[in-house]
Amino acid sequence: MKSPQRQRRVLSPEEYKRQRRERRMDRTSQQEAEVRTWAEQHGCSLRVLNDGHHWLFQKPGFTAEWWPSSAKLAVNRDYDRDHHAPHWAEVAAVLRGMLASQPRLPLNSGPPPGSLLL
Repeated sequence: MKSPQRQRRVLSPEEYKRQRRERRMDRTSQQEAEVRTWAEQHGCSLRVLNDGHHWLFQKPGFTAEWWPSSAKLAVNRDYDRDHHAPHWAEVAAVLRGMLASQPRLPLNSGPPPGSLLL
């Protein structure tokens, strides 16, 4: 016995891209708490800008910008060598690799206590 075929509307390329971006943005917005936790665990601040279209990870000596709607990830403002990252898992993998190669800065980079002359 044949199962009934679902009637599917054939989408134009523009409509397909629009729906794909919309699904990506919905999925990404649901992961904001997870991403924020990850960022804090790795010493980064996270700012979500432009209604979720621009995610900015920062720590001293490191900046990463992710645009989930276009699946682009740029590290340290190197926009000519961006990464294709449609999902948070791809972003996390790239950031882990980049942060692992960053020199570790001391938590308190100021002078030792008691060393300032008043």
